[in-house]
Amino acid sequence: LAHTLVPPRRRMADGEYGRLADDVNIPKASLEKVLKENLGGGVRVAGDAKDALIAVCGEFVALLTAQANELCEAQKKGKGAGKISPAHVLEALEELGLSSLIEPVKALDAATRESVEDRLATKRKRKQAGAGEMTEEEAMRLQQELFAKARAKVGVS
Repeated sequence: LAHTLVPPRRRMADGEYGRLADDVNIPKASLEKVLKENLGGGVRVAGDAKDALIAVCGEFVALLTAQANELCEAQKKGKGAGKISPAHVLEALEELGLSSLIEPVKALDAATRESVEDRLATKRKRKQAGAGEMTEEEAMRLQQELFAKARAKVGVS
């Protein structure tokens, strides 16, 4: 997978990109999970190699975020702070010469949206089910009935 990265359209101020890259921290456990899923269980990765991969991931995220932010700002044209959208990220990938990543990112975005929608639907169902909750008296009566059935079943009076 050979790519030539294209620098962001606007030259970032001295130290601006560096601060952004320093703020990005990929958890080691997340990296290890990705490595295990992609390399299999038989491959071991040295600790310093993991640290290097984490640093590279941080740099990539910082670069992509900076480019997406520039696209977002250009679209807003001085109308205040904008919100980076998935479309900005996809366009940033294109501008950085990483168009081969666009389809996998689109697929991941769709899966993430579906997962969020599923969680929200489950939450709504639980909330609706809770609307028909029993009163404390009904719960006590049901509990007493269940205890009586259990005693009858085992032959205890």
